Amino acid sequence: MPGRLPHPRASRSPGVHPRRTTSRASRRLALASRCLGLLLLVGAAGCSPVGDPEVVARVNGNPILASDLDRALRHAPPTADAVGSARRLALESLVIEELFAQQYLRAVPGSAAVDRAVVTAARRDALAQRFVAGLMKDVPRPTANEIRAAFHASPSLYARRQVFELRQVDIQAPPERGDEIRRQIASQPDVEALLEWLRAENLRFAMNLAEVGTEDLPPPLAKRLPSLRPGQVAVLPAPNGLLLLQLVGSRAAPLDLVTAWPSIEARLWAERQKAAVSEEFARLSKLAMIRYEPEAAPTPSGPRTSARGAWPAVPVMSKEAP
Repeated sequence: MPGRLPHPRASRSPGVHPRRTTSRASRRLALASRCLGLLLLVGAAGCSPVGDPEVVARVNGNPILASDLDRALRHAPPTADAVGSARRLALESLVIEELFAQQYLRAVPGSAAVDRAVVTAARRDALAQRFVAGLMKDVPRPTANEIRAAFHASPSLYARRQVFELRQVDIQAPPERGDEIRRQIASQPDVEALLEWLRAENLRFAMNLAEVGTEDLPPPLAKRLPSLRPGQVAVLPAPNGLLLLQLVGSRAAPLDLVTAWPSIEARLWAERQKAAVSEEFARLSKLAMIRYEPEAAPTPSGPRTSARGAWPAVPVMSKEAP
């Protein structure tokens, strides 16, 4: 209609928003912020819109799983009348550990990277152990005939078994002094004189007596010891120096088939398991791309294994005491 003024909205230029619209957007933004804050608060308090039956607790939002609790209980299995209290104590211990772990990550600069490295190493170890455990399940136990054959094939371990009383002297010394100590052992009239020389040279050593059965010795030493007389010594390399063994005495301690049966079965089964792991390692190594740094390359004979608790299989040197 002529003379009618245009509608106020039609006169606004593009890009200019009305004040009422700006106020509505601000209210929506504030509402969204409050909702986000509530969600974060709920998460920190350990609440969740959808419950997870695997989660038994949350510490600042980090979950503690039922599987974690089960593993903690397996290390110290409770009695039947204390299952409930043991479970509560184990869960409380996990909560304390999680609190302390979080505090460490907050307090120590750069600890997050250390934490990732520890988690990576623990994951690798746990998964490898599970894989090896799966291999072990497929390794058959030795049969009764195999156990009987092993018993008759090693009379020195069973029917003619001996127990040796040994005086052990663990000498701590740098590798460059090994030959000198060996010469001193060969020239000393007895072990007591050797100990005095070690004290004079400020070489640390530890001495003890041990009784060792033939089955606990490496084959070279098990063959050598029966031919020694009391007072004779053997020298073996040790991780931190040398190990001197003096034969104090020996006695016959035969084992019959019934008594030796469990140990023979365990030994044969362990040998099969070790062979299965070695074969699987060899198979996977051919399929994998493995690259060693030059300074960390393994020996050509294959991967090194831990020798903790193992007797070194080396030639025996001995002398006769006066």
